[in-house]
Amino acid sequence: DLTPSGDGTVTVDIAGGVAQDAAGNGNTAATQFSIVYDQSGPSTSLASSVSGPTNTSPIPVTVSFTEAVTGFTAADLTVSGGTVSNFAGSGSSYSFDLTPLGDGTVTVDIAGGVAQDTAGNGNTAATQFSIASDQTTPGLTISGMPESFLPGETFTVSFNFAESVNGFDLSDVSVSGASKGALEGGPQSFTMSISPDGTANVTVSVAAGAATDAAGNLSAAASATARIDTAAVASKQIAGFLQNRGRNLVQNQPKLTGFLKGGDGGHLNVAVSRGASDFSVYTGNNGPFWFSLQGSSTSYDDRSGDTAFALAVVGGHAHVQPGLLVGGMIQFDHATDDQGGGVRTSGNGWLAGPYAVMQITDQPIYLEGRLLYGESSNKISPFGTFTDSFKTDRLLSVVALEGQYQAERLRYAPRLQLSYVSERQKAYLDGLSNLVPDQTVRQTELSTGIDFEMPLVGDDNRHLLTWGLAGIWSQLDGKGAASSYIDETEGGRARIDLGYLYNGGDGLQASAKMFLDGIGSGGFTTYGISLGMSLTF
Repeated sequence: DLTPSGDGTVTVDIAGGVAQDAAGNGNTAATQFSIVYDQSGPSTSLASSVSGPTNTSPIPVTVSFTEAVTGFTAADLTVSGGTVSNFAGSGSSYSFDLTPLGDGTVTVDIAGGVAQDTAGNGNTAATQFSIASDQTTPGLTISGMPESFLPGETFTVSFNFAESVNGFDLSDVSVSGASKGALEGGPQSFTMSISPDGTANVTVSVAAGAATDAAGNLSAAASATARIDTAAVASKQIAGFLQNRGRNLVQNQPKLTGFLKGGDGGHLNVAVSRGASDFSVYTGNNGPFWFSLQGSSTSYDDRSGDTAFALAVVGGHAHVQPGLLVGGMIQFDHATDDQGGGVRTSGNGWLAGPYAVMQITDQPIYLEGRLLYGESSNKISPFGTFTDSFKTDRLLSVVALEGQYQAERLRYAPRLQLSYVSERQKAYLDGLSNLVPDQTVRQTELSTGIDFEMPLVGDDNRHLLTWGLAGIWSQLDGKGAASSYIDETEGGRARIDLGYLYNGGDGLQASAKMFLDGIGSGGFTTYGISLGMSLTF
């Protein structure tokens, strides 16, 4: 019996002369006996050119035996999480395609003894082939964007991927309506500061494919938008505009007591001061029909922009009895508030209603009153980018008591006036489809004062010294949206005026005036100097 010592070729040789026949002849050498001994089963291995995690499908897999085998088929593959196709091969090398059923781990096993080598030895079991399949796009969520914001506000946004990613950088983030800061963090969550330019909604977006996961899947797209609170900005701007226009409407109302006093002719006045100018045209009070036009313009010292206001009034009346006249008037006004940079509010409006003037007793004491209702059409550009239109309705009433007295050299004219103006802005949708709610601004003012006039030298009425004192009580309040932007105030202040008036003859006058307003208010004090010229006709 020949027992091999291991796998390989086993040989047996018999040399010549090792045996003799009866005659003593030695044997000849035998032809070598050779046999291959194989008692080891072929080793088996699984491999792929693709590494995990992967989004490749199908995954190419090769099976390698250490020697040629027979009997190996696709049925000998035990697969979990996938399917096998395109099985091929022979001898010591085979291949097949492995198609994952979904995300997760896919495994392939080959048991021992499923294939035999030429000696009939069964193969050894293969080490399990395992690979992670990932075919899902990495999701992206953008958070931290507020629903709305006000100009000047900044915020930080977060970019949260569903898994760690590669290749995501600042250039992958698109921002409109704002500037972007540095991109920080990673590899799954990132942050960035956003500084809105305060003129439009802010949109932050990331396009699809901006980043990849470990399997090579391209990331999903994402976008988020924050709405600029244009309604709040517009409401605040309109509230201030209505407040200023209401004040201008009261301050530029024509006085009516002269229609009973008589004697005043028409005039043209022009006054100029630093950053401001005023003008007025008046047809006089000698007839039943009259016309006046007043306007002013002011520029800002601390910022760009300016304001302007003009008021045209047409009226007519009848004397119903001595010391009493009743009439009606219609007013047309134009106001602008240009804050620079395209930020602007303007409006055209009208007011109409009755008025009355009466003399109290036989003294030169006169009572006047008017009650006017009207509407306006306006335009606003809160950011200098788009322009919206809005409408208002309004109410104006003025009641005044005035006297005029002449002493030996001093002329003085006391006046007591109560005014009320209310203007309601109607709600509207702005250029970004945001609702700007309705609001009302109301102003009440009670003023009492006295103006003095006397010649500077003797009885020479060509050179007159003028001065005046006034006490003013006012109340301001807002309703609706205006209540958030207008402080409800109530208080008083005093005003002092001092001036010089030159009568040049033929109706020509020149003047120089200065004033100090806001005395005792605790909130503001204004002062100014103006030069003026008027022509009476």
